[in-house]
Amino acid sequence: MSPQEFWTRLAAARSRLRRSAAASVALAALLAVPALMVVAWLAVPMTAWDRPSPLPLAASLVALGAGAALATVGVRRWLAPLDEATVAGAAEAARGLPEGSLRGALELRGGTPVGTSPSLARLSERALVERVGRATPSELAGSLGERASRRLRRLGAGVLTLALAVAALGASDSSRARAAWAPLLRPLRALAPPDLPPLEVSPGHARVARGDTLAVTISAPERRVVSLHWRAQGELPGRARLAVDGGGAAGVIGPVEAPTRYWVNAPDGAVSDTFVAEPLDPLLLSSLTVDVAYPAYLGRPADRFQGEPPPLVLPEGATLRLRGTATRPLGSAALRGPGGESPLAVDGDRFDGRLRPAQSGTFGWALVDAAGEASPAPPPPLQIALVPDSAPWVQVRFPGEDTEVGPDMRQPIVAHAGDDHGLRRAALVSWRVDAFGQRDSAVRAPIQLGGVPATAALHSVLEATGRRLLPGGRLEYFVEVTDDGPRAQTARSATFALRFPSADELRHRVGEEADDLLSGADDLSRTARELERATRELQRRMQAGENRESGRSGGGRDADEGDRKSTLEFERAEDARSVLDQQEALLEEAQALREQMEKLSDLSESAGLSDPEFQERLDEIRDLLDEVGSDELREQLNRLREALENLDAAQTEQALQALAEQQQELQQRLEQSLELLRRAAAEQEMRALADDARRLAAQQEALAQSLA
Repeated sequence: MSPQEFWTRLAAARSRLRRSAAASVALAALLAVPALMVVAWLAVPMTAWDRPSPLPLAASLVALGAGAALATVGVRRWLAPLDEATVAGAAEAARGLPEGSLRGALELRGGTPVGTSPSLARLSERALVERVGRATPSELAGSLGERASRRLRRLGAGVLTLALAVAALGASDSSRARAAWAPLLRPLRALAPPDLPPLEVSPGHARVARGDTLAVTISAPERRVVSLHWRAQGELPGRARLAVDGGGAAGVIGPVEAPTRYWVNAPDGAVSDTFVAEPLDPLLLSSLTVDVAYPAYLGRPADRFQGEPPPLVLPEGATLRLRGTATRPLGSAALRGPGGESPLAVDGDRFDGRLRPAQSGTFGWALVDAAGEASPAPPPPLQIALVPDSAPWVQVRFPGEDTEVGPDMRQPIVAHAGDDHGLRRAALVSWRVDAFGQRDSAVRAPIQLGGVPATAALHSVLEATGRRLLPGGRLEYFVEVTDDGPRAQTARSATFALRFPSADELRHRVGEEADDLLSGADDLSRTARELERATRELQRRMQAGENRESGRSGGGRDADEGDRKSTLEFERAEDARSVLDQQEALLEEAQALREQMEKLSDLSESAGLSDPEFQERLDEIRDLLDEVGSDELREQLNRLREALENLDAAQTEQALQALAEQQQELQQRLEQSLELLRRAAAEQEMRALADDARRLAAQQEALAQSLA
């Protein structure tokens, strides 16, 4: 190590020692702060610590003096003695050098005395440095460095301990800590009396109905008097001196006609915030329009009510549109009724909305301004009486009972329906139920109404064809109507059935119809025989009368003979007219018999009892009955009618003779038809018995198999 490097390290050791000494001085002075805080925390319960008190200031001064004293002592004892010679002496002791060797070399560095050799001095310095060796600054500090480090650790531990104690005290009772340590931060303020509680004014910012007064309540503890100040816009300021009783006072501002600022102050200099009292116009409706739109099915024009509407009697489905203007901007508007709240759209001071009441009741207004204040005097509520829509009705007038399906498989249906306002639609609803009770899905056939009538006669036809209707099954049906009201109410008639007879019933009916047809044919044949005899008898009488008239003579009898001839012609004419009428009635009965035969043919086909032979037999009978009303017979009847109109005896006699011949042929045809009918009925009966026998045999066989 060179001498220069050694002296640099020695200077570094001195600097380190001084820094450690300075830190120790600072820590020693700092000990006064936590110590003061601990003492203040302990002294808080003492009344002498409360304001006004000089104790916080005195304690702060004592702590400041103690810190300054400790710092002065530390500087004198720890920092000032650390000069170069002291450090050099500590290095001599630490490195085992002769006492004074380093201090002498240090003095020679400042300059060699007169008579001293500089070379020898440098040589001695180099030898001394070689003996010291490569020592570090901390090694050169020796015992001084150890004492400085030990002192610094002790002071640091003391400061840390007091700081932790202060933190623990503050955490244990924060309010006590604030009360103890706050005066230490501002000790001069602790000399003054404590601040009075702030002034509290209510209601603060307020809205007052225009023209009303504002009651102001003031909380002013520990004061005897306060002053209430106000100033309305455009007016001179006002002031009221108020006595404080029980820590509070009350005053009145107003009447408030314009925005008014007000505040409160006290003789101790306390001043409240400044508040504003704004005049507020009552939230009322300046205009109201109610439009009532009636349901379309009524065909009634809309009504309009300006201002407060009267109690409203409305049909179900009516809609109200409400429009109006309030005296100030609105925050919300609604109508509250039995069904809940119906909000209205708001735009500034206007509102618009619709209401469709579902039930009668009272609908009150709920008006809230833009500031959220409700109207103190809302408009009168709406009184609404709702008239419900009556349900429609419908009745089946024809057939009006359970019936059997006819051969044409069609059943006309006539119903009568109505509603208090009108019918929207109608339908014939039917479904098939087979012989085992299985039901098909319903078929709906609309019925034309021709508009929206209040009452209507409904005509429809229930078509059984294509419905897979078999013997023993039935079609059940009812008529359904829907009104034109808002709820589209539906009504149904009673349910009726259109039965399809079973095979047994049809066979029984065929038998009855065949018996009736045979009886009718027998009666018709007997009537034809009697009529033919009556016609021939009348023709013989007329011929005999003419013979008697030709054998008479005598001139004096001419006048009497003419009168007698006229009388005889009248009597014969009446008898001939009777024959003519009977013959025409016979033809009508023959036509009715033919129609009855057609009905029997259709019925037998429906019953499944018809076959080609039976149909051939019926065709023969039909041809015979067609000949009954032949053109020749009708021509003879016309001739007889013409002769009777002319009162021509000869022509009448000829017509009767020809008619008798035609009647004889008619009688023969009727007897043939009767015989064919008897044969066809017998054959049909035999086939029916055979079918029954086969069916019974099949049933017995099935029963035997099931028993087996």
